[in-house]
Amino acid sequence: MTFARGNDGFVLVSDRKESASDGSRNEVDKFYLDADGKFFLALAGDAAFNKPLFTHLKHGCDSTDTVVNRLKSYRREYYARRQNAMHSPAYGAKPSNGFLILKENKEYAPHTVRFIEDDFIISHNNARFYAVGDSTAKRMVWNTLRHINFLYRMCEMLARYIIASAANAAQEVGAVGDMGYGFDVFAFMKKTSRSCAVTDMRTR
Repeated sequence: MTFARGNDGFVLVSDRKESASDGSRNEVDKFYLDADGKFFLALAGDAAFNKPLFTHLKHGCDSTDTVVNRLKSYRREYYARRQNAMHSPAYGAKPSNGFLILKENKEYAPHTVRFIEDDFIISHNNARFYAVGDSTAKRMVWNTLRHINFLYRMCEMLARYIIASAANAAQEVGAVGDMGYGFDVFAFMKKTSRSCAVTDMRTR
């Protein structure tokens, strides 16, 4: 899952491949887009954590503060249930990492998020390029893209670069999705008013 900042906004590319613990592969959505456009969440990592969270968020959030509070409360409840079910601490669970895009003062502001057993970490993302997921795949994608001047590229072109590099990495890393599963691409575009719009540029 990759974020890049271009000259007309920023773009987020997510593969659609889920790798289950039993070795099976499934095609899934790894994102949740609020119906009112107030926020966008995309996560890689523990599908057992992510899928119910997306369902949980469908009940609606009143403000960006409520979004963050609901994410924190869901994390606490999830790991408490896990600990009770296993009769032992929840340590060892696979973390979930990703991006939370919040609408703040009519602009979409990107943040990185990380859910772990004992904490929820959210940070404003000022990077021109940021990736989460398999470490080998991230390194391969960055090695392909690091010579590109992102700020002189349009978001649509950056998305094509990212998909091509991710598809190439998938040949080496089985945990990464490829063109057979497809990619979801979301562009958050600048406008003269400095507000942004979300565009689903799904490749499938």
